[in-house]
Amino acid sequence: MANDPFPYDFGRTDIGAETVLLTESANYRTTNAAILDRGSLEKAALRPGAQTAENYSQGVIVGKTGGTLTTRHELHGRSSAVPDAAPVWSYAAAYSTGRLTLAEYIGAALGNGQGGGYAEACGFTASSTDANNLKCTNGKLSGFYEGQAVCWDNGTAKTPRYEVGWLENLDITGDPDVASLLYTAKTIPLTTTSPVSSTDDTLWGSITCFQKTGQPYYDNATKAWSIFYVDEDGNEMIALGCRPTACNFEFTDGEIGAAVITWGVSSWSEATGGTLAVGAYSYPDAEAFVGAWITFSDASAPTNATSYRIQGLSVDLGMESTPIIDPNKADGIAGFNVTRRNPSITFSVYRDLDEEVADFNAQTGKTFALQMGSQPGKMIAMVVPNAIITSYPQPTNLDGMTGTTITIEAGNYTGDTDAAADTSPVDTNFRIAFI
Repeated sequence: MANDPFPYDFGRTDIGAETVLLTESANYRTTNAAILDRGSLEKAALRPGAQTAENYSQGVIVGKTGGTLTTRHELHGRSSAVPDAAPVWSYAAAYSTGRLTLAEYIGAALGNGQGGGYAEACGFTASSTDANNLKCTNGKLSGFYEGQAVCWDNGTAKTPRYEVGWLENLDITGDPDVASLLYTAKTIPLTTTSPVSSTDDTLWGSITCFQKTGQPYYDNATKAWSIFYVDEDGNEMIALGCRPTACNFEFTDGEIGAAVITWGVSSWSEATGGTLAVGAYSYPDAEAFVGAWITFSDASAPTNATSYRIQGLSVDLGMESTPIIDPNKADGIAGFNVTRRNPSITFSVYRDLDEEVADFNAQTGKTFALQMGSQPGKMIAMVVPNAIITSYPQPTNLDGMTGTTITIEAGNYTGDTDAAADTSPVDTNFRIAFI
């Protein structure tokens, strides 16, 4: 008798870094991921040319094994409470320890990620009227890095209370330390008494994942993951040599934000039994797409003075990938390489925007920024420093209201003064941060 069918997203999904490519991970972590698509895993069936006199089939030879898996991850900040310790995190360090978080999967999809400068009592000093600079006590910005997202407390009377800024350039050679911002802040902390709150003296850092123009992808041959999951028949399965080959973000009004990741799979099989070694990991609370702050302003003179009222937005990292064919491997595939990334964002705004039509015609660069979440530890931010409108803004019916649909792509950005480096998000086109 056939088994009763299981729900398609039945069972848990565990992901762990592989120390040796195509060798099952010993550092599985329980995730909040749901399997969306398992249907493309396959094993090649090769038919021998020789036949019997009766022309009967001789069966097949099993060839390459591979395919893709697609997982959906609910977006969340750095923790479920205001964190009080610096995240010792870099893409290489986190990978080597097997300490996997959502930021690391997305960092892999984009090419890199970095964390630091977290929960620093900065001693904000009096600032000029220029709202483009954070000024702190000497030595307090030394743990931060250019391109990183940071946030500070605007005071209880401000909305949003915690504001996100992106550090463009750092000057820690004098007193005070000075960090210029990618775009103008809504409210700059002037002193340790303004804004007034219990955390007004704290500058919060982030784990920032970023795309590097021309950066090689998966240059480390061991940088891959094992995925343990339960298939549609209730069988425990293991996919090896998995690497992100596509990544999208979904933001719908009132819903939990999500990342959808497609993994290229080099090999897979049914689990052999025994006890799965899963490390304890409690995912932070997911964040709903409410209370967000979205801005889209001139890149030449950006300002956060006006936020956009949107119905929702989608982000596509625009990844193109190809399998690395290697007949020396047992299943014929040695992983996957990404050949292109072209991040794009589509969103619909509640108004007719003649200005955006003019920007499309002139191909004027804009700055797109998003922040969501209520406080440090529970915040997500995204920025495209040089956003180019790549399709003519189309009128849209948004529940009976006039709207416009806009699609932007991440154009090249070179606004930072320091030379670009593969290890930090300097001069990077697209960034997402977990604060």
